[in-house]
Amino acid sequence: MGDGDEKGGNGFFVAQCENDAKVDLTTCKTTDISIEIVKTGGRFGDIVKGLETEITGALRRSLAKNLTTLCEK
Repeated sequence: MGDGDEKGGNGFFVAQCENDAKVDLTTCKTTDISIEIVKTGGRFGDIVKGLETEITGALRRSLAKNLTTLCEK
């Protein structure tokens, strides 16, 4: 994420995430969503790390919504 290379040297921030989710394809319900920011970098990497809870929460909500939409198609 962000505008930069892998180390964050050329951009504002870089964040590497790991995620896992389970989707019941019979009901299209998403459960057990896990998103973790495992690495940050760049000029604003510390800010991203400081907002980790808010960012991962937003990513979880978005992932659940998009997986449900994809499943229903």
